[in-house]
Order: sequence, then structure tokens, then C-alpha cells
Amino acid sequence: KTAGGLTAWAAAWLVSYSPAAAPATTSTSAPAAAPAAPVTPSRAPIGQAVVKSSQLNLRSGPGTTYPTVGQVAAGTSLAVLAVKGDWLEVRSASGGSAWVAGWLVSYVPASIPGPAASPSAGAPAAEPEPSRGESPRAEEPQPDQEPAQLPAPVPVEGRLLDIAEIVAGNVQVITVKLSGATEYQGSERPDGYTLLLKGIRSSGFEGQMSLNGLGATRIEVSQQEPEASGEGATGYAALPSTTLSLDAQGRCVYGLVPADGGKQLKLFIKTDIGARTSGRVRVVLDAGHGGKDTGAIGPSGVYEKDINLPITLEVGRILEGEGVEVTYTRSDDTYLTLSERSQVANAIAADVFVSVHCNGSTDRSKEGTSVYWYAPADNALLAAQEFDRCKLAGFIQEALLQALGRTDKGVRTANFAVLRETTMPSALVETLFLSHPLEEQLLAMPETQSTAAAAIARGILDYLRWAGRK
Repeated sequence: KTAGGLTAWAAAWLVSYSPAAAPATTSTSAPAAAPAAPVTPSRAPIGQAVVKSSQLNLRSGPGTTYPTVGQVAAGTSLAVLAVKGDWLEVRSASGGSAWVAGWLVSYVPASIPGPAASPSAGAPAAEPEPSRGESPRAEEPQPDQEPAQLPAPVPVEGRLLDIAEIVAGNVQVITVKLSGATEYQGSERPDGYTLLLKGIRSSGFEGQMSLNGLGATRIEVSQQEPEASGEGATGYAALPSTTLSLDAQGRCVYGLVPADGGKQLKLFIKTDIGARTSGRVRVVLDAGHGGKDTGAIGPSGVYEKDINLPITLEVGRILEGEGVEVTYTRSDDTYLTLSERSQVANAIAADVFVSVHCNGSTDRSKEGTSVYWYAPADNALLAAQEFDRCKLAGFIQEALLQALGRTDKGVRTANFAVLRETTMPSALVETLFLSHPLEEQLLAMPETQSTAAAAIARGILDYLRWAGRK
């Protein structure tokens, strides 16, 4: 209720919510024992949450620093009792309460009459913050949301411009370049993969091409004439189409990713999704931005790229002291594209990839620490790593919160290129907000940089121990 007496709605993740205390009651009976949990069976749920991750931790409080009190499996439906930031309080099987991460469930609020539907607690809308992409001030994807679908392309005849292959260890990347965005359909076969490009002419690419990777060994390109003709033919049915048929050997996992507004399609092929269980652990560390790309710029002019690099180098020094083989995407003030950063990790079949950043916002009051991961269900290669990617991000976030003591912005998901195009468990760290005056001062201090680096290294090592690699 507003000061003027009107009723309005507020986003739950942007406020601190404290329920009103229950009315005091008197009783002549002896005092009852303290309840095992703060929730009584009579407490009415405010919605339902369905578990999305393969296994979800139940915690005693709203944050990764609270101890785990149980676990529930994917598909489990939980009654939601309260919302606090990115966390949901749910009713446990015993009738008590526990807390779950909102970004790992699908939350549907109970039907309440009102002017608008309540948004998902697992997808808090945030003001755009500095990009993890090419432009230092470009908008990034909304945290905890799947990327928006590209708009449906208008059926216009296009051409196949190029087919390129990059081989990085047991990973192949087949890049298909088109003259314009079009509808496409990818499907797996027992012996390979088929990609249908609607409205696209093959433009001289018909025939077979040999590939050099361990998975797909050959690609055949063929053009199909329009399904319909004449004055009444419309849409893609009136246009030619091109089919790319890949023959593969062994056990392959595929992930198809559009790029450049749909003008490129990148097919990632990995011959074995199982992590190496022996040999020296390989970690690739990525200092965000660099060179002409400054990243975020603090109120007093501190460049994000100049904070990311010393933190990253110190993380590597600590890991090397623990026997980890470390590779850097950059070790000086060098500019790299996002694809080049991912290729460094893919080329050496790294076990872990971690990208180090500072956060930023046009709202200078925003502060705190967050770590991102990404494993969409429609990308089989990344979905197979969902639990590992979430665990890696969680271990790093927990270590950073304990070390820096700043606001917990949560473990979140976002469609960042370096998370989308790396083929091993990956995480993107946002240490603190460079746009926040106090946190800018902290980030500029070598002591804070060393503290953050030690925490990130500890989070990586905790993950490796959990994964049985240390």
C-alpha cells in the first residue's frame, strides 16, 4: 500500500520483505517446546515451484552460505511460502521449511487478483549492466533468463556463403555463414547430424566435404527445390532449401547456437562429454576485456580491464602452487574477441574455464558479488554439464562472499558468449560493482584484489575436490 492509500505491486527481488508478526496469544498451559521449523502447517503457500536442476539443495536460509538440510530431484513440486531476493522459502516433506535458489526452479505464483501477474522469482529483471561482450556499455542479457528468441525471419531467398571448421582437441565447431537470417532445423541421427536451412540456396557448395575432427568426418550439402510453385505459393514453401548432412563416428554430443543475428549458425560437436578423471588438471583463466575494450569504468575513472588482470594472474599463481596447469587467455593489456577466448579453452580440452570481471550499472547504488553459469536444456552439450557448471559457480560465489563480505547478488544464469561457447564447466565472476563508489575504491586496492583472487582460487579448488580431480 502506497503513502497515498493506493494498492500497487513491487518486484519481490528489489525489496527486503519482513512478514508482520503474528498476534500474541495467551495460554494457561505449560510452554510448548520450540517448533522444529519456523513454518507451521497452517501457513498458506503463495505459489508453486518445480525443480529444474537434476538435484537441488535445500538450505536452512536464503543464501549459499547456509548449510544444506536436504535435496530434492528434478521435477519435484514445492509449495512456496515466501520470497526473499533470489531465494524461495518452500515447505519441506517434514512440514517445516527450507530455502531453494529461485534460478533453479520454475516459480508460478498463486492466482491473486491484481493488475498484473507476478514475475518469476527465478528471473529477476535487472537494469542492463555492462556487457560481457564487445562493447563496454552494451546491454547484457537479463540475469537468470533464457535468451530471447530471435524474431522470426521474413521468408526471403538467401545464399549459403561459407562452411568453416575449427578443431580444438575433441571439439569441432562447424560455422555456417548465410547471407541473411532464416528458419533452420537441426536434428540428431544415430550416425550424425542434419541441419535444414529454409529459403537458402547452396550456391555451389553441393557435394561432399571432408572434415578433420574426431567426431564428424564428412559433410554433404544438397539443395532441395521449392515444395510449392505457382502464383499461390508463399513463404518458405515457395523457396529452395539446403540440407547439411554430417556423418559422425563414436559418441557425439551436439549444440547448435545462432550468432550474428542469425546470419551464422555454429554447430559444436564434442566426441566425449565425460570429464577426464586422471592426469594434471587444466584450468583456463580469462581476464575480462583488455586492449581497446576497457569494460566498465568507475566513477573516478578506474578501468575494469585493469582490475580483472591482476586478480586473474593471482588466481593462476595460487592454482599453479596447488599443481594445477593454468593457461591465460591474456596475461597483458591485449584485446581478444569472445570467440578467441573460448577457443583457448576448447583447444587444450581444459577441465575448467573461469572468466573474471567487475560488475557495473547506471544505478550507482547497486553493489555486491555474483557468479554466472549457463547450461540451457536445448543445447545437449551444455545441458549435460548443468550440475557441474552450477556447482562451479556456487563454490566460487560462496568463497567470495566469505572473503569480501559484500552483498550476495546470487549465483545466476545468463547467455554470455564465453559460457555458451566453452565446452567444459565454465563460470563468469562479477567480483564487485565498479560503478559503486565504495566498491570501486575497494577494487582499486591491491589487498582487495589479492583477497578476491584467493577466494576465486579456493572456489575452483573446492569444485575440483568435489569433482574428484584433487
